[in-house]
Amino acid sequence: MAKTLYESDEMVQTWMVHNLQIIGEASRNMSDEFRRAHPKLPWPLIVGMRNILVHEYQNVDLDLVWSTIERDLPQIQMELKKMLPKASDEGSRAGGEP
Repeated sequence: MAKTLYESDEMVQTWMVHNLQIIGEASRNMSDEFRRAHPKLPWPLIVGMRNILVHEYQNVDLDLVWSTIERDLPQIQMELKKMLPKASDEGSRAGGEP
């Protein structure tokens, strides 16, 4: 996505902020054990961003949101993809479905 579209379309900005909130909420709900097992992800920063987006929405810095989308999200996505097979295996061993 081009930054010009992001900057010019409030609906796109809202969509991006909302999805970052979802990522932050999911991260907040991960167990401490899971977060310790996956230290490459910046869990406190992800949850902290969520808290700002949810509770201080009137002060959201849209340039920081864009920077997060461009710089941080690809790295987070890469780390999560690495974890997927491992998480599936852990669920199978714990009695979950394969």
